[in-house]
Amino acid sequence: MKSSNSAQSPRNPNYIDLERESEILYWTGKFICSREALEAAIQKVGHSSSAVLAHLDSFQQLGHGEPNRW
Repeated sequence: MKSSNSAQSPRNPNYIDLERESEILYWTGKFICSREALEAAIQKVGHSSSAVLAHLDSFQQLGHGEPNRW
């Protein structure tokens, strides 16, 4: 039996829902980032999974590492 906090696939793969702990676990695992970095990216670019990924990638490519770890 899966726990309610397992990293289950999201209901909508194009939208990151911060109200569901299982989705937070899924997306932080998929993007290899912290919860704080995920939340900061969503505040900056919205809930679109592709926009969040692009935002997180831009920080890593610029050598900043994870957006919320400085």
